[in-house]
Amino acid sequence: MVVVVVVSSSTSSSSSTSSCCCSISYSIVEVVVIVVAVVVVVALAVVVAVVIIVVVVVMVVVF
Repeated sequence: MVVVVVVSSSTSSSSSTSSCCCSISYSIVEVVVIVVAVVVVVALAVVVAVVIIVVVVVMVVVF
């Protein structure tokens, strides 16, 4: 759910800035924003996966 929201917001912001057709600096900024958003999404996915694995291991060890 969060991934879809972040991707949709980043794509909508990039489309709005590209439709503005201002200057090269805006394209660089939007690329940086998209890269940061992707890195944050990947980091969140890794954290969630690690938490799930830890919970499963703890459940197996306890029970």
